[in-house]
Amino acid sequence: YIAIAPTHPLAKHAENTHPEIKAFIQDCQNIPVTEADIATMEKVGIDTGFFATHPITGEPIPIWIANFVLAHYGSGAVMAVPAHDQRDFQFAKKYHLPYKIVIQPDANTPADISKEAYTLPGILVNSMQFTGLDSKKAVQTIT
Repeated sequence: YIAIAPTHPLAKHAENTHPEIKAFIQDCQNIPVTEADIATMEKVGIDTGFFATHPITGEPIPIWIANFVLAHYGSGAVMAVPAHDQRDFQFAKKYHLPYKIVIQPDANTPADISKEAYTLPGILVNSMQFTGLDSKKAVQTIT
């Protein structure tokens, strides 16, 4: 999934067509905006109904508005990697969002993400032309 800030232009567009999105964005206006505060608060979000295209696989990715995305940090949008980032994992589990393993310990050992995200280095899988690359090298190659 992609998570966008409540003040992102796409969120503003979505609130004009969905009353529940407008209410969610209004609720988010009262949340703290420091990274320290966001790290400890409950992560909540709402589906925009919009999709983006995954830049590697071409698959559709749902776009959510999330209270933990800061408008002034980067572009106010975050591409989640739920199988490999604990915050993204918890959010995806909470909202039953799809995710797939793209890093595993080695070529023969699948990552166990039954209880938490796999956040260690490893080998890329399910990653099209990048499958088989060392995960650290893959970051540079994909970028």
